[in-house]
Amino acid sequence: MAILLIAYDLLMPLLTHQPYSITAVMSFPFQVIVAFVVVALYNRHKTQSQEKERRAKQAKLEEEARRAELKKQQQAHQHQVNEKRNQVAAQKQHRTK
Repeated sequence: MAILLIAYDLLMPLLTHQPYSITAVMSFPFQVIVAFVVVALYNRHKTQSQEKERRAKQAKLEEEARRAELKKQQQAHQHQVNEKRNQVAAQKQHRTK
């Protein structure tokens, strides 16, 4: 937006066939500096937002991986418990014969 205002200030005297005012000539460098600062702040904000989104996505992936690993561990533990129970039941059944 600031860049458009600067362009407007520079082009209007040409389009209306009027001479440049001294204030327009003096304010131009300051307008350019302000425009660069605004663009730099926008880029910084955008970069920080992207970094924040990337970290959130990474944390979500890590949480999903942790949950999947925990589920695998629980399934393995349950499998061992079931296997022991089946062995005990098979031994009892074998003894009763």
